[in-house]
Amino acid sequence: MQMRTQFYHQNIRFEALSEAHHHDYWQSVERSRSQIESWMSTYFSPETEEATRTFLRDRKADWQNGTAYYWSVFDNEVLVGLGFINTINTRHRFANLGYWVDTAQTGRGYGTKIAQGLAEFAFHDVGLCRIELVIDVQNAGSRKVAEKAGAVYEGTLRNRLYLYDKSCDAAMYSLIP
Repeated sequence: MQMRTQFYHQNIRFEALSEAHHHDYWQSVERSRSQIESWMSTYFSPETEEATRTFLRDRKADWQNGTAYYWSVFDNEVLVGLGFINTINTRHRFANLGYWVDTAQTGRGYGTKIAQGLAEFAFHDVGLCRIELVIDVQNAGSRKVAEKAGAVYEGTLRNRLYLYDKSCDAAMYSLIP
């Protein structure tokens, strides 16, 4: 099945992550590095502009293989964040949903819009029946975004995440169509 590579949700534009966005992505990562690395793996914050290009090329391969869908998210022509559906379980039709918002754009509702737009894509385009948001229990901002997006808190999963050489508990949220 051919997936759409661009869509709009609540006036923000989602474009399939690509090398064409490398400069905007790199600048956003540089502005947001400490925020990204507080809650996510350094996987999402490449150290150099060339590493950024490699990251973006690899995400295109994920897309082509149907194993993950990564999106650049724009308001007008300004990159406001990144969103993704990954760890797709095709047998049981669920996946993980993640996002980060450029530090310069926080507090404007973009996280909620990104989560809602991704869920719509996952349910309608990918055919999933469950989306999971697995969030470090200490990440109050992301937990608030999940709740505003309509996700239901299902409990705390002990040692569910492994970040920066240590296990940490995660809050499990879910969205269903």
